[in-house]
Amino acid sequence: MTAYTASSTAAVLSAVVILMSPTAGAQTHCADLGGAVDPAGTCRIHGSAPGYRLDITYPTTYPDEAALAAAIEQERDEFVEWAEDVEGPIQKELDIVPHVHRSGRTESVVLTIGTNTGVRPVTTFRSFTYDTDRHTPITIDTLFKPGAQPLSVLNPIVQRELIARGSGLPDRALPLHDYRTFALTDDTVTFFFPQGVLLPHVDGPLTVDIPRSQISSHLA
Repeated sequence: MTAYTASSTAAVLSAVVILMSPTAGAQTHCADLGGAVDPAGTCRIHGSAPGYRLDITYPTTYPDEAALAAAIEQERDEFVEWAEDVEGPIQKELDIVPHVHRSGRTESVVLTIGTNTGVRPVTTFRSFTYDTDRHTPITIDTLFKPGAQPLSVLNPIVQRELIARGSGLPDRALPLHDYRTFALTDDTVTFFFPQGVLLPHVDGPLTVDIPRSQISSHLA
């Protein structure tokens, strides 16, 4: 599958179907994306044009909605530019579905991003985690204590999961950056790996749940 890359396009905005909602006017980021907010607080963005279709949702209640909306905009615009550049009769599709995870002091939103050219669907992820006590985002660079060595725990767990799935071990040691897509609950830290990165493409993406007790000494 040809990778789509790049910059913004206004074309999708004219193709967006806005769902009317009493709260839509109050949700600036969602409205700027051409979407509307439903009664549950979910922004819904739909668009279509000759050759492609997109369907995107995300929670406007996430504490750092601006960052989430910016990521949605980037994914949408890159897909539209790519779809319009690729000729052919195949209908191209983008679906972005959010999954919310919470702990006592954090909220995570994991975006499952599905692209389909009609030949080989691809699933990737983006995640956002916010510390609701400290009012700050949590990234893979701040998830662990300074000087901690979390890879000594994380890599063996992922390796065992790959073996259990019948896959060979990675041809390289995974750096911390490969764990950048994660979600937190009170009991678990879950890491998400895109399709085709650690498993064969036909096996889909990989999700690894790690009990917090196994890495608690490394967590910030």
